[in-house]
Amino acid sequence: MADRFIISTILIDGEALGPSFELLGIDVSRAVNRIPVAMIFVQAPGPMLGETPLMAGGPFTPAAEVEIKLRSEDDDDVSVFTGVVTGLAVHTRDGVPTLEATVKDKAIRLAGARHSKIWADTADSEAIQGMVEAATLTFGDAPDTQPVHKALVQYEATDWDFILSRADALSLVVVVQDGTIALKKMDPGATAARTFSLGLDDITDIHFELDAAAQTSSLSGFVWDPDQLAAAEPADADVLDLPQGKIAGDAVGEAIGVGPIHVTHMVPLPASLNVMVPRQISETKSPVFPS
Repeated sequence: MADRFIISTILIDGEALGPSFELLGIDVSRAVNRIPVAMIFVQAPGPMLGETPLMAGGPFTPAAEVEIKLRSEDDDDVSVFTGVVTGLAVHTRDGVPTLEATVKDKAIRLAGARHSKIWADTADSEAIQGMVEAATLTFGDAPDTQPVHKALVQYEATDWDFILSRADALSLVVVVQDGTIALKKMDPGATAARTFSLGLDDITDIHFELDAAAQTSSLSGFVWDPDQLAAAEPADADVLDLPQGKIAGDAVGEAIGVGPIHVTHMVPLPASLNVMVPRQISETKSPVFPS
């Protein structure tokens, strides 16, 4: 329940945060297609004699490895986040210096420099696995991806942006967990892994949003057939059944007058079209976005 006493432990390069520092709060954010980030807020109460211990980062140093653990009452510690310090900020609160440490997952290594590279006879999952392992990260679960490309090009893009773009084209999402990068099928109709009940579970804030203008009743994809010198037969996406109460996405689009969507690609990629179209309809047919 919400009144349970939570005990937190912050490890910095394996050492616990010292007793001279007061932990004010922890904010951990995780989302698909995002690099997880944690914000840690620390004060150092006491007289300000000379340089305060927080002005130079206090117990945190850039690139230090940080682990956040939580436990409830007599339960065992549970690791909820592991990453490296990427940013430090100091400001005063009630006259006392407060340190904000930004800790990001080690996958941040993929989001730095831009690269250009060409893979020959390579599937997307193979190229992504090579990128992840080259950054000394772990490549997690991923489906076999098709097709095998005669040439796959990365041009002036960070490895992270390239991974996101290829996953998006394959109707996959990127999931990052403590230095492990996995590719998951986007399946809004799948059975929920966990169910929360408002008023019974530890939910302190909730927000829902409905954007009816983004809904469509149907979506079709077209590619060019070089043999026939004409557009190939369209690939039609199945309409997802995602009712929100009495609101159905396709009915909302029809009521507003949003017409069918046609996705066109001039390159003859029929195999890619078969995964691109379901991905497009999955994105447009999710009328309610919880956060």
